[in-house]
Amino acid sequence: MSLFECKNLSKEFEGFKLENINITLDPGEILGVIGVNGCGKTTMLRSIMGSYRLTGKESTVLKIKDIDQEADIKAYKKETAWIMQDQPFGKSMTPGMIGELYGAYYEGFDNEKYERLLKEYEIPFATDPKNKVNAEMQKLSKGQQLRVQLAFALSHEASLYVLDEPTGNLDVDFRDEFYKTMREMVSDEKHSVIIASHIVEELESFADRILWLYRDGEYGRQRFYGSIDELRDRFRVAEGDEKILAQIPESAVTGKRFGTNNKKILVDTTKYEIPEELKEYCRMADLREIMYFIEKEKGV
Repeated sequence: MSLFECKNLSKEFEGFKLENINITLDPGEILGVIGVNGCGKTTMLRSIMGSYRLTGKESTVLKIKDIDQEADIKAYKKETAWIMQDQPFGKSMTPGMIGELYGAYYEGFDNEKYERLLKEYEIPFATDPKNKVNAEMQKLSKGQQLRVQLAFALSHEASLYVLDEPTGNLDVDFRDEFYKTMREMVSDEKHSVIIASHIVEELESFADRILWLYRDGEYGRQRFYGSIDELRDRFRVAEGDEKILAQIPESAVTGKRFGTNNKKILVDTTKYEIPEELKEYCRMADLREIMYFIEKEKGV
């Protein structure tokens, strides 16, 4: 049984509409969400968390372990934990106060674990108002604020962890520790993670599946949903001079990058089977290359 189900998710603002997003996550899965700025990644995540009223609710299904968001938003939200780009807690609160105040909203919130993680992450967490000056959230760096969110998220028993660009302000060592923590967390197959990130190369080795959103005028739409291997198997980068590359039909070329001394094209192998004589000029593409070629050409 799926841990999370999303059908026909749509959300409309003035000048933009995220349209018909469909995904499912099994227990233990990590889904990476990619796409250029403005394609709707944050809109999708906030909709999944229950922060937005949805467009076309009659056709939308959002469920965590069969708990329907529309039918029981309170129970649904208890199954979620989140880490957002902009920290959601009061700027003048200390991390210790956050645990005391916000932890009360989550059944089973483990404040001892929360404070232990804050110490481990080297975050001051004074609960006494007299000691808050050096520890209040607005005094912490962006990286420290993200660590506070991570500590809080890991201290209550959620099923679905929703993460919006969580590692951008983390140093490399802690970023590695963060990914290790997420992998350990889903290893018991009781949790799943949805993570949006612009650090595509890290998602390539971290995520089980990818959701790729794109901007089409005023619409945010789903370009691809599936395994990274499935996406990479579809494309090849061909490198060579123009005479060699001209042998590949334009209908199969998804993107081009022609420099003075280096010419590359991205070939869609579902539209063209590369013959033996051209295979020596072709190689697998990584996820960042696929995104670059297709977004540059605005292909489908």
